[in-house]
Amino acid sequence: MTGLAVVAGRSTTLKAQSHQRRLDRGELGEVSTQVDRARHPAKAVAYLSVDLVDQSPEARNSRQRYDETSINELATSIQEHGVLQPILVSPKADGRYDTIFGNRRLLASRRAGNAEIPAVVRDGVTEREKFVWNLVENIQRQGLSSKERADSIRALAESGGGVREICRWTGKDASTISRWLRIGTKPEVMRALE
Repeated sequence: MTGLAVVAGRSTTLKAQSHQRRLDRGELGEVSTQVDRARHPAKAVAYLSVDLVDQSPEARNSRQRYDETSINELATSIQEHGVLQPILVSPKADGRYDTIFGNRRLLASRRAGNAEIPAVVRDGVTEREKFVWNLVENIQRQGLSSKERADSIRALAESGGGVREICRWTGKDASTISRWLRIGTKPEVMRALE
């Protein structure tokens, strides 16, 4: 079998090697690990034991509920493809790690039976930075409820962010941020969003 490839503007004929064979389970596992590590270069990503990573404290997590069906679907995907995007953590004094964002991936990885999870480790992160990063990350997610989104944007404003800063942090336009801030000040609307 031959194929045509274009390399640096020139076409080259490629020939299939005749000594190809199927990989056994151990070899497939090793290839999968190598592919996963290639997706997340070693300099930027650590592979941490899921048992050493704690979820974000509820007070700092904009997502208040996790849909069990969604977590199960993510766990199935992780079993098939691995964790495609590392979580963000910071080290704690006791040798454990605090999740800044990526709680759903952490829960699903545990449910999938993974022993490790790819994580970007950020040292020296303040509680305020963790809070803002978690909110900004979750505001971008589709699965965040309207109430959680309004609460998150209000929390960003209460932490000292003005409309311009929140726009810059989230990538949302000013009219969207202003609308969510107005919604967040109306208790009857917020109750209706629950």
